Amino acid sequence: MIDLSGDYRLHSTAEYTKWYGHEHTDAKNLQKSVYGLPELFRDKIKGADLVANPGCYATSIILACAPLIKAGVAEKDIIADAKSGTSGAGMVPSPRLHHPFCGESLIPYSVGTHRHTPEVENAIEMFSGVGAKVIMVPQLLPIVRGILSSCYMDLKKEMTDEEVAKIYEKQYGKEFFVHYVKEPSIRAVVGSNHAHVSSNVIGGKAVAFGVLDNLVKGASGQAVQCMNLMLGIKETTGIDAPGLGV
Repeated sequence: MIDLSGDYRLHSTAEYTKWYGHEHTDAKNLQKSVYGLPELFRDKIKGADLVANPGCYATSIILACAPLIKAGVAEKDIIADAKSGTSGAGMVPSPRLHHPFCGESLIPYSVGTHRHTPEVENAIEMFSGVGAKVIMVPQLLPIVRGILSSCYMDLKKEMTDEEVAKIYEKQYGKEFFVHYVKEPSIRAVVGSNHAHVSSNVIGGKAVAFGVLDNLVKGASGQAVQCMNLMLGIKETTGIDAPGLGV
Protein backbone atom coordinates (compact mmCIF):
# COMPACT_ATOMS: atom_id res chain seq x y z
CA MET A 1 0.00 0.00 0.00
CA ILE A 2 1.16 3.51 -0.86
CA ASP A 3 -0.72 6.23 0.98
CA LEU A 4 -0.79 9.65 -0.68
CA SER A 5 -2.36 11.46 2.26
CA GLY A 6 -0.38 12.72 5.23
CA ASP A 7 -1.69 9.99 7.53
CA TYR A 8 1.48 7.87 7.69
CA ARG A 9 4.25 10.43 7.27
CA LEU A 10 4.84 11.07 10.98
CA HIS A 11 5.72 8.24 13.37
CA SER A 12 4.62 10.03 16.54
CA THR A 13 0.92 9.98 17.38
CA ALA A 14 1.36 13.07 19.57
CA GLU A 15 3.04 14.96 16.76
CA TYR A 16 0.34 13.84 14.35
CA THR A 17 -2.38 15.15 16.67
CA LYS A 18 -0.55 18.46 17.11
CA TRP A 19 -0.21 19.16 13.39
CA TYR A 20 -3.35 17.50 12.00
CA GLY A 21 -5.77 18.46 14.76
CA HIS A 22 -7.19 15.01 15.53
CA GLU A 23 -6.04 11.68 16.92
CA HIS A 24 -4.60 9.00 14.66
CA THR A 25 -6.79 5.91 14.35
CA ASP A 26 -4.15 3.47 13.08
CA ALA A 27 -1.18 3.90 15.42
CA LYS A 28 0.09 0.37 14.79
CA ASN A 29 0.64 0.94 11.08
CA LEU A 30 1.84 4.48 11.69
CA GLN A 31 4.89 3.04 13.42
CA LYS A 32 5.81 0.65 10.60
CA SER A 33 5.28 2.94 7.61
CA VAL A 34 8.28 3.80 5.43
CA TYR A 35 8.81 7.33 4.12
CA GLY A 36 8.63 7.15 0.34
CA LEU A 37 11.46 9.35 -0.90
CA PRO A 38 13.47 6.89 -3.04
CA GLU A 39 16.60 9.01 -3.43
CA LEU A 40 17.14 8.86 0.34
CA PHE A 41 15.31 5.72 1.51
CA ARG A 42 15.40 3.38 -1.49
CA ASP A 43 16.46 0.23 0.39
CA LYS A 44 13.73 0.61 3.00
CA ILE A 45 11.07 1.20 0.34
CA LYS A 46 12.05 -2.00 -1.48
CA GLY A 47 11.10 -4.11 1.53
CA ALA A 48 8.08 -2.11 2.66
CA ASP A 49 4.41 -3.11 2.84
CA LEU A 50 3.23 0.41 3.66
CA VAL A 51 4.80 3.53 2.19
CA ALA A 52 3.89 7.09 3.12
CA ASN A 53 4.14 9.11 -0.07
CA PRO A 54 5.91 12.41 0.73
CA GLY A 55 4.28 15.81 0.47
CA CYS A 56 5.16 18.06 -2.44
CA TYR A 57 6.69 20.94 -0.49
CA ALA A 58 8.44 18.45 1.76
CA THR A 59 10.06 16.62 -1.15
CA SER A 60 11.52 19.82 -2.60
CA ILE A 61 12.91 21.00 0.74
CA ILE A 62 14.30 17.63 1.81
CA LEU A 63 16.07 17.04 -1.51
CA ALA A 64 17.66 20.49 -1.22
CA CYS A 65 18.73 20.35 2.43
CA ALA A 66 19.32 16.74 3.49
CA PRO A 67 22.69 16.18 1.75
CA LEU A 68 24.30 19.19 3.45
CA ILE A 69 22.94 18.24 6.87
CA LYS A 70 24.07 14.62 6.39
CA ALA A 71 27.56 15.77 5.32
CA GLY A 72 27.87 17.75 8.54
CA VAL A 73 28.61 21.05 6.81
CA ALA A 74 25.32 22.85 7.51
CA GLU A 75 23.66 23.78 10.79
CA LYS A 76 20.35 22.16 11.69
CA ASP A 77 18.27 25.37 11.42
CA ILE A 78 16.59 25.77 8.02
CA ILE A 79 14.49 28.63 6.67
CA ALA A 80 12.45 27.41 3.70
CA ASP A 81 10.83 29.97 1.40
CA ALA A 82 8.57 27.69 -0.64
CA LYS A 83 6.39 28.70 -3.58
CA SER A 84 3.78 26.48 -5.25
CA GLY A 85 1.27 26.63 -8.08
CA THR A 86 -2.47 26.59 -7.41
CA SER A 87 -2.93 22.86 -8.13
CA GLY A 88 -1.19 22.15 -4.81
CA ALA A 89 -4.41 23.19 -3.06
CA GLY A 90 -6.45 20.45 -4.78
CA MET A 91 -9.49 20.66 -7.04
CA VAL A 92 -12.05 22.20 -4.70
CA PRO A 93 -12.70 25.82 -5.81
CA SER A 94 -12.02 28.58 -3.31
CA PRO A 95 -11.84 32.38 -3.39
CA ARG A 96 -8.07 32.27 -2.83
CA LEU A 97 -7.56 30.17 -5.97
CA HIS A 98 -9.90 32.29 -8.12
CA HIS A 99 -7.71 33.91 -10.77
CA PRO A 100 -8.89 37.52 -10.21
CA PHE A 101 -7.74 37.08 -6.60
CA CYS A 102 -4.44 35.20 -7.03
CA GLY A 103 -3.40 36.34 -10.50
CA GLU A 104 -0.59 38.91 -10.65
CA SER A 105 0.04 38.27 -6.95
CA LEU A 106 2.08 36.23 -4.47
CA ILE A 107 0.23 35.08 -1.36
CA PRO A 108 1.85 33.70 1.83
CA TYR A 109 -0.27 31.19 3.76
CA SER A 110 -0.04 28.70 6.67
CA VAL A 111 3.14 30.42 7.87
CA GLY A 112 4.54 28.37 10.76
CA THR A 113 1.61 25.96 10.70
CA HIS A 114 2.02 23.99 7.45
CA ARG A 115 1.83 20.22 7.98
CA HIS A 116 4.86 19.55 5.82
CA THR A 117 7.08 21.22 8.45
CA PRO A 118 7.36 18.23 10.84
CA GLU A 119 7.55 15.93 7.84
CA VAL A 120 10.70 17.71 6.62
CA GLU A 121 12.23 17.66 10.10
CA ASN A 122 11.52 13.93 10.58
CA ALA A 123 12.81 12.88 7.16
CA ILE A 124 16.05 14.83 7.51
CA GLU A 125 16.60 13.34 10.96
CA MET A 126 15.96 9.81 9.65
CA PHE A 127 18.44 10.37 6.84
CA SER A 128 21.16 12.33 8.64
CA GLY A 129 20.72 11.56 12.32
CA VAL A 130 20.43 15.30 13.00
CA GLY A 131 17.25 16.86 14.40
CA ALA A 132 16.64 19.68 11.94
CA LYS A 133 14.53 22.71 12.86
CA VAL A 134 12.52 24.19 10.02
CA ILE A 135 10.80 27.53 9.56
CA MET A 136 8.59 27.12 6.52
CA VAL A 137 6.93 29.97 4.63
CA PRO A 138 4.62 28.60 1.89
CA GLN A 139 3.48 31.00 -0.81
CA LEU A 140 0.95 30.68 -3.61
CA LEU A 141 2.20 31.42 -7.12
CA PRO A 142 -0.27 32.33 -9.90
CA ILE A 143 0.74 29.29 -11.96
CA VAL A 144 -1.01 25.93 -12.17
CA ARG A 145 1.76 23.52 -11.23
CA GLY A 146 5.32 23.51 -9.98
CA ILE A 147 7.24 24.23 -6.78
CA LEU A 148 10.40 26.18 -6.09
CA SER A 149 11.76 26.06 -2.54
CA SER A 150 14.63 28.36 -1.55
CA CYS A 151 16.27 27.05 1.63
CA TYR A 152 18.71 29.00 3.78
CA MET A 153 21.24 27.33 6.08
CA ASP A 154 24.29 28.50 8.03
CA LEU A 155 27.47 26.66 7.09
CA LYS A 156 29.67 25.29 9.86
CA LYS A 157 32.84 26.27 8.03
CA GLU A 158 33.95 28.41 5.13
CA MET A 159 33.15 26.67 1.85
CA THR A 160 33.13 27.41 -1.87
CA ASP A 161 30.35 26.78 -4.36
CA GLU A 162 32.43 23.96 -5.82
CA GLU A 163 32.86 22.21 -2.46
CA VAL A 164 29.13 22.35 -1.77
CA ALA A 165 28.36 21.15 -5.30
CA LYS A 166 30.53 18.06 -4.74
CA ILE A 167 28.30 17.03 -1.83
CA TYR A 168 25.22 17.17 -4.03
CA GLU A 169 26.95 15.39 -6.88
CA LYS A 170 27.93 12.59 -4.50
CA GLN A 171 24.33 12.24 -3.34
CA TYR A 172 22.50 12.63 -6.65
CA GLY A 173 25.11 12.05 -9.35
CA LYS A 174 23.80 8.58 -10.17
CA GLU A 175 20.12 9.36 -9.69
CA PHE A 176 17.79 9.28 -12.68
CA PHE A 177 15.17 11.73 -11.43
CA VAL A 178 17.12 14.24 -9.30
CA HIS A 179 19.59 16.51 -11.03
CA TYR A 180 22.05 19.01 -9.59
CA VAL A 181 21.97 22.00 -11.95
CA LYS A 182 23.31 25.55 -12.10
CA GLU A 183 19.94 27.14 -12.87
CA PRO A 184 16.88 25.32 -11.49
CA SER A 185 13.74 25.69 -13.57
CA ILE A 186 10.09 24.90 -12.96
CA ARG A 187 9.52 24.92 -16.72
CA ALA A 188 12.11 22.19 -17.21
CA VAL A 189 10.46 19.70 -14.81
CA VAL A 190 6.71 20.37 -15.23
CA GLY A 191 4.88 17.25 -16.37
CA SER A 192 7.69 14.94 -15.26
CA ASN A 193 8.98 13.04 -12.25
CA HIS A 194 12.28 14.89 -12.48
CA ALA A 195 13.51 17.37 -9.87
CA HIS A 196 16.20 20.03 -9.87
CA VAL A 197 18.51 20.82 -6.98
CA SER A 198 20.91 23.75 -6.96
CA SER A 199 22.93 25.79 -4.48
CA ASN A 200 24.92 28.97 -3.92
CA VAL A 201 27.28 29.96 -1.12
CA ILE A 202 26.79 33.51 0.14
CA GLY A 203 29.22 34.42 2.88
CA GLY A 204 28.80 31.84 5.62
CA LYS A 205 25.44 30.62 4.34
CA ALA A 206 24.24 28.10 1.78
CA VAL A 207 21.15 28.79 -0.30
CA ALA A 208 19.77 25.50 -1.62
CA PHE A 209 16.99 25.20 -4.16
CA GLY A 210 14.54 22.34 -4.74
CA VAL A 211 12.31 22.40 -7.84
CA LEU A 212 9.69 19.87 -8.97
CA ASP A 213 6.21 19.35 -10.35
CA ASN A 214 3.95 19.12 -7.31
CA LEU A 215 1.60 16.72 -9.15
CA VAL A 216 4.29 14.26 -10.27
CA LYS A 217 7.52 14.06 -8.25
CA GLY A 218 5.53 15.80 -5.53
CA ALA A 219 2.66 13.29 -5.65
CA SER A 220 1.58 10.55 -8.09
CA GLY A 221 4.86 10.17 -9.98
CA GLN A 222 6.79 9.56 -6.78
CA ALA A 223 4.11 7.05 -5.75
CA VAL A 224 4.68 5.13 -8.98
CA GLN A 225 8.43 5.29 -8.40
CA CYS A 226 7.90 3.75 -4.95
CA MET A 227 5.50 1.16 -6.35
CA ASN A 228 8.12 0.05 -8.87
CA LEU A 229 10.66 -0.42 -6.09
CA MET A 230 8.18 -2.35 -3.94
CA LEU A 231 7.29 -4.66 -6.83
CA GLY A 232 10.90 -5.23 -7.81
CA ILE A 233 10.60 -3.80 -11.32
CA LYS A 234 12.66 -1.10 -13.02
CA GLU A 235 12.34 2.08 -10.99
CA THR A 236 11.68 4.32 -13.99
CA THR A 237 8.89 2.17 -15.48
CA GLY A 238 5.93 4.31 -16.57
CA ILE A 239 7.52 7.59 -15.50
CA ASP A 240 10.56 7.85 -17.78
CA ALA A 241 9.55 11.10 -19.46
CA PRO A 242 11.23 14.50 -19.67
CA GLY A 243 9.74 17.78 -18.48
CA LEU A 244 7.45 19.63 -20.86
CA GLY A 245 9.53 22.79 -20.87
CA VAL A 246 6.38 24.95 -20.85
